[in-house]
Amino acid sequence: MAWFEKKLVTLNRIEVSKRAILENLEAYRKLAGDQEVWPVIKANAYGHGLEIVAEILKEKKLTYLVADSYYEALRIWKVNSAQRVLLIGSNHPDNLVALDYSRIALMVQDMETIQQLGRLGKKVTVHIKVDTGMGRQGVSIKQLSIMRDELKKYKHIEVEGLMSHLADADNSDDSYTTMQIAKFEQAKQLVWELGLTPKYWHLAATAGVVKMSKGLTNATRLGIGLYLGEKPAMRVISTLTNIKEINTGDKVSYGGTFVALKKMKIGVVPVGYFEGLDRRLSNKGFVKINGNYAPILGRVCMNLVVVGLDKIKAQLWDEVEVVSNNSGEKNSIENMARLSETIPYEILVGWDGSMRRVKID
Repeated sequence: MAWFEKKLVTLNRIEVSKRAILENLEAYRKLAGDQEVWPVIKANAYGHGLEIVAEILKEKKLTYLVADSYYEALRIWKVNSAQRVLLIGSNHPDNLVALDYSRIALMVQDMETIQQLGRLGKKVTVHIKVDTGMGRQGVSIKQLSIMRDELKKYKHIEVEGLMSHLADADNSDDSYTTMQIAKFEQAKQLVWELGLTPKYWHLAATAGVVKMSKGLTNATRLGIGLYLGEKPAMRVISTLTNIKEINTGDKVSYGGTFVALKKMKIGVVPVGYFEGLDRRLSNKGFVKINGNYAPILGRVCMNLVVVGLDKIKAQLWDEVEVVSNNSGEKNSIENMARLSETIPYEILVGWDGSMRRVKID
């Protein structure tokens, strides 16, 4: 066997918990009541690994997995060839002739896409996206009648869904969400009056699940809650690759932003901002080694970070927990986001796709 055919030991890995993913899914299914729940696995399944999460969800036989691009759909089909995928991103009109429509539904929001789909002459399933206040994707309510007139020209285009997206669902003040719900109700009524009868109506993502009035929607798109719900699903592990002592006054890492106030022991961990360790954690983040917190010293580098090892029993090649799957830990996704003054989404999706991801029970 050639050396490159052997499974080499990696210094960094991301563990994805099957149990956490499935428990989070079931918890939101209970919250959603009669609504179908469609997991969102775009952006490499929020950093967890698209193929791994698609494989975990395969046993649930879900109506849809939600992705951004056709490329992501192709990756899903590598592990679950029968899975239908709702694509919520845009597709260049020139590419539409090359897609396999037997297992996808497309979000539509513009006339050019509808016209190009119409010229294909093959069955295509679409979900109309209406802008209820996000101001990002979607047609205005005023444009719905014009879009309906265009769609009616093409009998092979099936309008399966009407969708929108909440902009402020995680705010304790529900006033903006209430306004968006009212606009969605208006859009829904107009669609009916125009003679369209979609099978699915979906507006809410994770934070909006509990804010839907009964009967308004019959599906919900589950994003962050699948990964950071009742149980965080991600744990990031690295390795201690160097241990050394520095003296009083010695500086650490670029710019010398950390200066030792005493003789101390430090370690080097081969994970940096390329791998996904946010540079804003410089001098204030933590990793965990043998059950003890090790502070990040100095600036996070491209592929390395220096940590303090005082009062920590550590040996070369010990495992380093960069990200904990316990939300209460200093090195949890939530606390890393807080220290970095950003949102958990950014920390999750930042982990590079080249890092080895492994499914654990």
